[in-house]
Amino acid sequence: MTIPDTARLHADTLATHLHTALPHRRLDALRRLAEVLLALIQAESTLHRKIALHLPRDATLESKTRTVARVFHDAQLTPQDVTDVLLPLLPQGKLTLIIDRSTWHDAQTALNILVLGAILGGAVIPLVWSILPHQGNSSTAARILLVARLLGVLPARRWAVLIAEREFVGQQWCSFPRWIRIRQCLRIRENTRTQDDLARDLFTTLQPGEVRTLFERT
Repeated sequence: MTIPDTARLHADTLATHLHTALPHRRLDALRRLAEVLLALIQAESTLHRKIALHLPRDATLESKTRTVARVFHDAQLTPQDVTDVLLPLLPQGKLTLIIDRSTWHDAQTALNILVLGAILGGAVIPLVWSILPHQGNSSTAARILLVARLLGVLPARRWAVLIAEREFVGQQWCSFPRWIRIRQCLRIRENTRTQDDLARDLFTTLQPGEVRTLFERT
């Protein structure tokens, strides 16, 4: 079986799953969506032309690029649709979750997006998100609301750990995962002081792959 044939088979399989989760959508539209999703993963890019290079279609690059553009603009998927489709695809058991904020650009508009997703292989699969009505860091309330939305369909017993970047700090925010019994792994700034030492001084001798644990409460 050639690579294009294999890609078409994968697209057919994904389209069937999408139709099961979204029976109100047309199968041909879902198949185009499946092709673009798989091509997006291969391209590791959101640029239409790069995604088009991986579409398993016998057409010109310009034609395939227009197909990608139509799928992005006409998919009409709600956030709930995305969650309904992706959750059954995740492995059973505990999952590693990541919360992050990123700024994307839609034409001339900057979108400040707060995203909560699960690690699957070498990628993070976004499960829920919200577009913040401002630029800059997210508020504690926005983070808690996003976590609560996912907890509605993915109970805390499925969360192995919640990973977050340095901007996700604050006593109220850090207390919330602990209150709902979710372990968390938060990156801290190198100038964070632990009693008499700076964090960077405690861990400066570590080599890649090594771990150092502070057993005392700090």
